Amino acid sequence: MNKATENIEAENFLLSCVLIESTTVIAKCLELGITEDSFVDARHKILWRTMHGMLMDGNPVDCATVLIKLRGHSREMTEAAIEIGRSDLIEIHSAQPTIARAVFFAKAVRDAAILRNLVKETAGIDESVREAGAEPAEVILHNATRAILSIEAKQHAESWAETQKSVMADFETRIDPNAVKADDETVSWGFACLDKVFGPMRCGQMNVIAARPSVGKSSLARQVAIHCALKSNQQVLFASLEVMGRGLLWNMAQTMSNVSAQKIGPTCHPKDLADFKEALGRAMSPRLEVLAASSVSLAAIKARCEVLRAKGAPPRLIVIDYIGLMPDATPEKGENRAQSVGRVSRALKRMALENNCVVLVISQLNRDSAKDESEPQIHHLRESGDIEQDADKIVLLHRPACTPSGAPQPAASCVAEIPSFFVSAIQAKGRDDGTGSVGLNFRRTVTRFESIQA
Repeated sequence: MNKATENIEAENFLLSCVLIESTTVIAKCLELGITEDSFVDARHKILWRTMHGMLMDGNPVDCATVLIKLRGHSREMTEAAIEIGRSDLIEIHSAQPTIARAVFFAKAVRDAAILRNLVKETAGIDESVREAGAEPAEVILHNATRAILSIEAKQHAESWAETQKSVMADFETRIDPNAVKADDETVSWGFACLDKVFGPMRCGQMNVIAARPSVGKSSLARQVAIHCALKSNQQVLFASLEVMGRGLLWNMAQTMSNVSAQKIGPTCHPKDLADFKEALGRAMSPRLEVLAASSVSLAAIKARCEVLRAKGAPPRLIVIDYIGLMPDATPEKGENRAQSVGRVSRALKRMALENNCVVLVISQLNRDSAKDESEPQIHHLRESGDIEQDADKIVLLHRPACTPSGAPQPAASCVAEIPSFFVSAIQAKGRDDGTGSVGLNFRRTVTRFESIQA
């Protein structure tokens, strides 16, 4: 027996602790993610399931009551009694460790279960590599990454006690006039009007910006990232799957300088050239970390977060442009597109919680949203079910047929003909801040949103 992966002794001691003080020990086990599958010994699995079920039903849990339960009339319990004799139960009960060590035993059981799962998954990865040729290497890598991440994702669970402590500390900080405010707990939209109506973004949130093509969703996300990194001095990780590195840097520079990249050349005004060059330099700030590739995976983003954290600069904003292009969103066997995107959406929400940051996700609207050019709704989100559920805020950008003053907006898409247009930013979901809308002007020549002056 490999004690690292099959710690039968720890399982035995943990169950003995449960028999001594079931409520306290089982509650702590649940906080640590202990389940029936955490036990390797078949008898221990049955005992855990039985004792956990008895506690949930409000029944006392001790050596006598468990034995009676195992000898109950149901077929399941009769078969369990065959597996576990009275002597087995007495042996477990007689271990008599102090319940003060219950957490130690629970962690040992949990760690062994993690290692077993890791051995299982790595064996599958090894088999896939040995049989390489049946599937492309990219598919093998994606499946391997997903398998490892699924193990890691199960280990992050904050206890209710920890949650209470964290919220109480936050409450005390907010009301203390002498406290140093944690500015990095919120992320501004970069527009006072959006912060006022939508509320600032908060760490732990997954927020969504969605729109029809060419309305400016990626441009708004870039502006938020630029403001966060360069104005608020917060660490940003920008994952661009649609615009590659060179194009992304040009776009950021023209947004910051207010000078169109199309103008850059020998005949460009020296002031514009200087402004653009200065913007290029600022865009290279270490506060703005960029992953620009057509195959930026969840694993790559998580790894970069770990690197930033090791450098002492954990991200406060992660931008995903956009969710539909992530390789992890490719349907696996037995999945449809909505299910695979939903899986990624849940992973991004976990990422926001685990990194205590804001994850800002760009999403597309489905084709039905463009049929009558009406104001988009949440259900127009492409593969909307899980995204709608996971998101804390959903902002839909809409280019209406008329401005608020009633002036018509031509539908032409050529930048030369329509260099700017009015956009209505609609917060269709705000878990903490409600809904609302704000008008912005989108200057397409420099891919820049601007507030509309009253």
